Amino acid sequence: RKRVRAILRGPDGSAFKKCEYCGLTVAIALADMHECLLLVNKRMKSNWNVLDQPRSAFRFFMDEYMKEMECEEGNAIEMDNRGCEIWKIMSDKEREPYVVKANELDSAY
Repeated sequence: RKRVRAILRGPDGSAFKKCEYCGLTVAIALADMHECLLLVNKRMKSNWNVLDQPRSAFRFFMDEYMKEMECEEGNAIEMDNRGCEIWKIMSDKEREPYVVKANELDSAY
């Protein structure tokens, strides 16, 4: 004869229990495979408030360009593409104010 193991049950007789961390109902037999705690720890590791690098001259230009173009009707993606094209054709002399701002921020960083 084959021996069949009984289904694991909780104290109340249920075959399910609620996870302490995520609140998800999990089968007791599969509770050891439930990995919500690992996902919670991964999310907590990243800190979105920390800046890895200071802003570039291009970002200063794009911020100013977007403020100027807010009154115009248009798609944000199109405005972004137009700003990139304008940045590419700008001379070094025209870019200088943005480069100075970026260098000031970089030195403070």
